[in-house]
Amino acid sequence: MGPISKKRGRDTVKEDAAVDGSLKKRKRQYTEQDQKLAKIYNDLADERNDVRIEAAKNLIIEFRKDNEPSGEFIERNLARLIRGLCSGRKQARFGFFIALSELLRQFYQDEQLMDGVPPLEKLVDKINELTGIDGSVDGKERRDHLFGRVTAYKALLQSAALLQTESAKSDYWPGVLDEIYKLAGDVPWLREECGMMMCEFIKNSISPHTVNQVFAKEILIKLESHKLSKTPEGVAIWLSVQSRFPEMDLPDGVWRKADPLCSKERSNLSEAMRQSVEQEPVVIEEKKGPKGKKSRKNEPKVKNGTWQHKPNFAWDVVLLEAIKQKPKASKFKQFWIELIDNGLFAPKSSSERKFWGFAIFSKVVGTAPSPIIPALFTPNLLRCLINQRVESERGLHEAALEPLKKIRARVHKEPQLAAVVVESLLSGDGTIAFDRMTKSKTVEEVMGSANGDAFVEILRVLTQLIRSALTDEQKTADSHRQILADLILSAVKTHITDQAAVEGLSDPESWLNQALNTLALFGYFAPKKTATSDTVPLPPLTESSRKMFQARLSSCLAHIFTKVDDASPWPLSVVININSQANSSPSYRLTLEMDDLVSQSINKAHKILGSIEEGALESTSKEKAAMRAFKLLYAFTLLEVYGGNADAVSMLDDLQTCHDSLTSSSSEDSQPFTLLVELLLSFLSKPGTLYKRLAEQTFPAFTAEMDEDTLLSLLDILTKSESLTGQQEIFDEDQDVEEEQEEQEGDSASENDDASDVEMLDGGSDESGEEESTDAGEDEADDEELQKFDAMLAKTLMTKLPNGNIAPNDSEDEDTSDGEDMDDDQMMALEPHLAKIFQQRQSLSNRTRKKENKNAKETMINFKNRVLGLLVIYVKREYRNPLALKLLQPLLQLMRTTTSQDNVAKNANEVMHQYYSACTKNKTLPFINSDEAEGVWEMLREVHDEVKKEGSKVHGAACSRASLFIVKLLVSSDKAHYVKAVEIYAKTQNEWFMQSKLVIQPTFFTEWISWSNELRKPSVQKVVKKDSKEE
Repeated sequence: MGPISKKRGRDTVKEDAAVDGSLKKRKRQYTEQDQKLAKIYNDLADERNDVRIEAAKNLIIEFRKDNEPSGEFIERNLARLIRGLCSGRKQARFGFFIALSELLRQFYQDEQLMDGVPPLEKLVDKINELTGIDGSVDGKERRDHLFGRVTAYKALLQSAALLQTESAKSDYWPGVLDEIYKLAGDVPWLREECGMMMCEFIKNSISPHTVNQVFAKEILIKLESHKLSKTPEGVAIWLSVQSRFPEMDLPDGVWRKADPLCSKERSNLSEAMRQSVEQEPVVIEEKKGPKGKKSRKNEPKVKNGTWQHKPNFAWDVVLLEAIKQKPKASKFKQFWIELIDNGLFAPKSSSERKFWGFAIFSKVVGTAPSPIIPALFTPNLLRCLINQRVESERGLHEAALEPLKKIRARVHKEPQLAAVVVESLLSGDGTIAFDRMTKSKTVEEVMGSANGDAFVEILRVLTQLIRSALTDEQKTADSHRQILADLILSAVKTHITDQAAVEGLSDPESWLNQALNTLALFGYFAPKKTATSDTVPLPPLTESSRKMFQARLSSCLAHIFTKVDDASPWPLSVVININSQANSSPSYRLTLEMDDLVSQSINKAHKILGSIEEGALESTSKEKAAMRAFKLLYAFTLLEVYGGNADAVSMLDDLQTCHDSLTSSSSEDSQPFTLLVELLLSFLSKPGTLYKRLAEQTFPAFTAEMDEDTLLSLLDILTKSESLTGQQEIFDEDQDVEEEQEEQEGDSASENDDASDVEMLDGGSDESGEEESTDAGEDEADDEELQKFDAMLAKTLMTKLPNGNIAPNDSEDEDTSDGEDMDDDQMMALEPHLAKIFQQRQSLSNRTRKKENKNAKETMINFKNRVLGLLVIYVKREYRNPLALKLLQPLLQLMRTTTSQDNVAKNANEVMHQYYSACTKNKTLPFINSDEAEGVWEMLREVHDEVKKEGSKVHGAACSRASLFIVKLLVSSDKAHYVKAVEIYAKTQNEWFMQSKLVIQPTFFTEWISWSNELRKPSVQKVVKKDSKEE
């Protein structure tokens, strides 16, 4: 017999009974309802919101009274829903929350509860029990359970179950508040969630009736008892109750006047809103362990849980209530400065606070009422915003970009805000260089979004800023004024995009005319001695600044030229306004110093402009085009006069001569048109796009009146060499004027010519501003080398410098050297030094000459391109005129001789292409009578002579097409001319064959044969048809 075991024998009877019971449970069948519920619970966790909502609806149907759910069924599923809130699976928490809140609303809407529904006093305990933690779990699961508990409380509040009966309000409500506030106090990273939950409950669930005041007051009493009143969440809850129940007596002793927004509480409110909460030990209730005890667990210390990028929701509540209570910008600004500017953007504020500040500003500037917007741009905020954008290494460099985007978006939505935003960013606490410093186009885009009224107000602000420049330093003032002028130019370019954009803007009081007049005011006027202090620019405007304003005015007008059909109203309005200001302004005078003759010319010009305006209404369409051209020419010539151009006065006199001659009924002289073309050429020779546009808009009015001499004056320019000699031939300069002109023309090469209506022209001679500054630097370097050369020469010869100064290091020898001559030995000793010095001088002279030739070449290329632009206009309008044929040979010659094959030659070829295209498109050729035929034959011979000269393939192809065009013209007038054309082609081909050095592309002859074949086809077809009929 083995040893007896000390263990107590098993009760086999009880154990067998337990096994039998377990087997019975296992035999419970999986019903169709279980399958349906499994799908519903799975759908409650789905990623798609619509699926979750549909699942919640289906679950609620299962608990309807008419379905007679059992108590066990309700209890089991209610527990499952509460536990499901702790799940981190997919979107389970959101789906289970929807279902639970709606079920609680359904369960507690009747006083008689269904079986299985716990009474309210037990529901909170059940929530705490089911969301508790079993044993030791990791941090993520602990967070899931705590979030689940908060979400369960939220479902309870949203269900309004606690509001159904008076007993619920008095018996259960304080306990629920204790649980929520305790959780908010013990777990700092849940505090915001709890606060947001309470605010939503106050706003959406409690009706603002007197009966609910005690209920609402309890919220604040419990808030203070848990020491949460002066936290961001506590402030939000207090203000939510205060807003919902404005007549209710609020608890005393917490805030002065029971209002956190009281002006005397601003410092306390600011401290409360930005406080950092040190976490106290957190007690997390767990289910009872094996020993039946609850354990306590301390969470690690944190500040407000973890720092979040998104500011606390309480800021939205506080600012919304502040705006409601303080709708005036002046009162709101005081609140904003204390809470935001000094609270978040103080110089010693952390980067985290500033980040929140940018986020709050971005939200408020996008949503606040319009009157509040000016109050948002406070000193510390703007300073921080600018500083963070200045350098990309700054920690908040990218974060500071979002406020700028929101500013632009708000103004784009409400253009009337543009003026206050521009004033806030550029003046006061902002800076005129705001866009440059923030590396953005904020001000530029805001001005581009402004409507007419706002832009007029912006111009008022900019005018004041131009006068003050916000600095006492002249160099900085010049820079600031250029920025302001550029902003006006940019706004004009942004707004004027097409013909429709200028509708109604020709009125003198329109924003566009006011913008142009603002630029003209500072470009052509200076303050009088009697001017009041508020009209005097300080520091004073320099001459370079005035020229800059004139240039920006020209750029505005040039842009208008490219966008509208008739640009004459705006330059005309500018000169009329200048004349009016000059005659009547008490504060300003023209900077132009003029004698009586100049004054008389100006006055006479304005009288003629007035007469043109009066006669425009009764003019024919052709006369109106001419009058419009005269208005433009007079307006721009007057601008040249006001700008101090000495030659412009004589241009005024020439214009008057042209006008008088053309308006005289007895005059048939073509001289006025020749003079007009010469005036246009003088404008074309000026730098910048504006004068090119002017010529292009005025030239079409006179093309029909041009005779051969007038056309030849244009062609003569194309024959000049692209060099210093060619430039001198055109401009007839003496040496001193030449140097000055070359410098100006060199500058003109840096102007960017916009694409005109003459689509073929591309300004190949344009250069960048960098090259322009390089040229200026070369000039300075050359001057320095000349000075060094003079000093070396004076030192070597022991003489004085050209300016009378003594050569360096020789002042002590001046008395001895002046009275002594060098002997032969001394002279011989100097010879190597002199040779070296003059060699350096020669090298400097060569560099200067090369630069002069380079500038002259660029000037001539640019000038020829603009003349070709006029010729494109001419051939498009006068393709029927036989005079246009005289363009072909000079253009072919230009293609061959120009040094700019990629530019001038291309544009010359394009003029001919446009000529042929106009004839083809309109199915019309120039009409030639018998008297003119011989002249056309001579043109054909000139083209054949041209093709024999050495040129590019493009030149040869152009000669071939020109020859065929002329032959086509001759044959169309008389088919017998074909024989003579054959003779000319045969002669050319014979020379090509016999002279080996003569290079003519074979295509010149093959294209002639092809054209002849095409011409012959209709006749051949007629003969073939006739023969076939006879057969």
